[in-house]
Amino acid sequence: MRDSVDVKLFEDGGELYVLAKSTGRQAKETAMRRKRLARLLRKLRAMRHSLPSRDQLLMRIGAAKTAAGRAFGFVHLDVPGAGQAVTRNPFDFASTKPNSTPLNCVTVTTCSVPISPPKIPSCIGLAMCN
Repeated sequence: MRDSVDVKLFEDGGELYVLAKSTGRQAKETAMRRKRLARLLRKLRAMRHSLPSRDQLLMRIGAAKTAAGRAFGFVHLDVPGAGQAVTRNPFDFASTKPNSTPLNCVTVTTCSVPISPPKIPSCIGLAMCN
């Protein structure tokens, strides 16, 4: 076991829950999310400069949303209405990402084999959380 990995075991109703936190993994996942958000913002800036038709704009936004994943939740978009022309004014976006995000560790792996806490069976995989 490494010093940078924090593992907690919790048994409830015959199931063992394993919570593993790694500072290196947390930093990696934060960097991956930051990179996805930056990529999304670059794509939106490019769309704002190219000003495609409204239908094409909505399709490109959908593709960017799929690629961005959960990072898309940090962006507020104003898209033109059905009859509006696509200009830089009705198509606007802003990042709503807070400066510091709390660390949330939710990843849990279970096993239904009754065991004692010092021994971890092979059926439990350690899951790193962000």
